[in-house]
Amino acid sequence: MKKALPIGIENFRDMVWKDCYYIDKTAFIKPLMEAGNKVLLLTRPRRFGKTLFMDTLKSFLQLDFQKGINGERNALLFKGLRIAQDRDFCSRHMGRYPVISMTLKDVEGGDFESAYVQFAENLEDTLDPYRFLMDSPKLSPRDKDTLRQYLTTGYLKDSAHVADCKNFLKNLAAWLSKHYDRQVVILIDEYDVPLAKAAQFGYYDKMLELVRAFLGQALKEKPQAQFYAPAYLMKAVLTGCLRVSKESIFTGINNPLINTVCSEDRSLSEIIGFTADEVRSFLDYYGLSNRYDDVKRWYDGYRFYESEIYCPWDVINFAYYARESGDDGYEPENYWDKTSDSSVIREFLGFLNEDNAERMQRLVDGESVELEINDKLTYSDFKEHDPTDFWTLLLYSGYLTAISRVKGVLNTYRVRIPNEEIRDTFEKNVRSLYSKKNKQYAGYGEKLAVALLSGQADGVRRVLLPLLRRYVSVRDEATKAPPENYYHGFLSAMLICAGSTAANLRSSPEAGLGIADLVFTSEDLETGIVIEVKRCHKPEEMPKAAREAIKQIKEKRYVQVFDGYECRRCFGYGIAFCKKLCVVSVEELTPEQ
Repeated sequence: MKKALPIGIENFRDMVWKDCYYIDKTAFIKPLMEAGNKVLLLTRPRRFGKTLFMDTLKSFLQLDFQKGINGERNALLFKGLRIAQDRDFCSRHMGRYPVISMTLKDVEGGDFESAYVQFAENLEDTLDPYRFLMDSPKLSPRDKDTLRQYLTTGYLKDSAHVADCKNFLKNLAAWLSKHYDRQVVILIDEYDVPLAKAAQFGYYDKMLELVRAFLGQALKEKPQAQFYAPAYLMKAVLTGCLRVSKESIFTGINNPLINTVCSEDRSLSEIIGFTADEVRSFLDYYGLSNRYDDVKRWYDGYRFYESEIYCPWDVINFAYYARESGDDGYEPENYWDKTSDSSVIREFLGFLNEDNAERMQRLVDGESVELEINDKLTYSDFKEHDPTDFWTLLLYSGYLTAISRVKGVLNTYRVRIPNEEIRDTFEKNVRSLYSKKNKQYAGYGEKLAVALLSGQADGVRRVLLPLLRRYVSVRDEATKAPPENYYHGFLSAMLICAGSTAANLRSSPEAGLGIADLVFTSEDLETGIVIEVKRCHKPEEMPKAAREAIKQIKEKRYVQVFDGYECRRCFGYGIAFCKKLCVVSVEELTPEQ
């Protein structure tokens, strides 16, 4: 029997006890612990496995609450894994530290008051396993008085006690250090989520003050310390999407190590995400080695320093659904878009100037571009709609990946869209730009669908030209390939607005011997439409490109996409674009075509 697929499992113990397939990242515990920096901030996009790694780290380091230093239980969990081979390191670190582990990913209230309550509830949950400290002979009466207040139901949630919330992490770490006479490890997962939500809902400054004090009180160096302080701290690891250093959250911390998607640090580049070799082994194990090319095209493409990285969430989900379907032809899906909020991307799209719109088009077309990155970006900066902040957000959140740093130019990188999944996400957001924010497009979309269903090329062109003049603002790019992704998204958006007039609308479906651009049917299923989009560099190239699109439709037999609909008539359209111009060709298709 094959090991279970770890869909949504972020707990290391569950991975082990449920016998799930585990891609072994334990070897990275050693360079992390042996780094000279006491505080590490690790930023990666969401759904890349940060939470599981943090729980793995906790499971390795945490001592037994009752027995103290006792690595036997930990050793059972890590038996056979890479870190267990380093016996000397394990003897020095496995099961030897009190660990404070918490996540802030659920602190996301619509106002500060509700977010504060969620924050305080998180602290209560974190504290609950440590109630035994009330009986510790090593804590002072003053310590126990404060602890008793923390343990009182509702105490921390009362905004009158916000100062106690700010001191919570510092106090708990100091008490655990006293009780066990050991330094403490602090693990904070998704530390920046409260800041992201606060910026979205308008209470950013208040949340910033709370988070800055909460972390700062626990992690800041004391003036009297000669080297590192506080003395109780062995290591602190924080994860998130942005470094948000501008807010001075980490001010006063002695030399924190900040590892981002742009960091040139080979020792940690593969700590989060799956490598190509790991993905190959994973697919081989589940009998999916023949799907490697599909997985690579859809979910690969990220580069963290010199490492090629896949998004784990996507790879695992693909394996699950491919095995469930039992069909070798199972098509990859966009799992990213189902779990990530792209609202900020849609918002920024409407503020991009001509130069940045050009960059966006080139990226969607599969090119790489040079972009300046704001490595001190804050969530509050988003409201300014600065294009540099937009590109930075896309890079740090996984919508872009850096393939190289531009030498001699500060904070400038060559970036690209990593894979088909993210390219699909961009296309959907282009559609959203037209369909959700611009309700007037509904009438235009219906006119376009009616014209297409009539089989008249001139009628389609008459509808498209004013739309192109009014709403498409892109420049001609000097690209070697004929990119058409933007116009594909534009047409798709228009037809979405057509509602039932463009029934069964599908973008990039598998059809015949290839993949068509757009297909739909009339509401009564009598007529089927296949559209192939081309984009040209010069207007004089458009007639030939439109004819070639028709030829492609026929040679690839895209009309077979309607085999299940039994349409009486089918039309194939070749539509060639150049800036705000278009040429339309049409032919009626037979089943053989």
